[in-house]
Amino acid sequence: MTRASSFQTLSESVERLRSNKRAGIMKPFVIIIALAGTAVLVGQQLGAQNRPRRNGFTGMRQRMMKRMMAAMPEDSPPKLIMSILPRLKEQNEQILALLEEQRDLLRRLAEKQAAK
Repeated sequence: MTRASSFQTLSESVERLRSNKRAGIMKPFVIIIALAGTAVLVGQQLGAQNRPRRNGFTGMRQRMMKRMMAAMPEDSPPKLIMSILPRLKEQNEQILALLEEQRDLLRRLAEKQAAK
């Protein structure tokens, strides 16, 4: 619910309460509750915009993973895989560079054949 629609809903409910003569003592109570609810909603929206994002659960998972990896022996499979990953990433980048070069060469060859 946006602020504008919540304000419109609030103003509509206030108007309904003003037109209802039987509301009696409940009228001020409902108005106070509606105003307090709107204030809470607006406060939460403004607070969420100004507050820095915290990765609570994600940060906790990362810290737990670091502790787990530190506690494992050097020859454990997860540590071996983690030691291989940088080399695999480097090989993948080299393969991608070769494929781009091959694509460029094939494009040039196709252009030459089409020009003949």
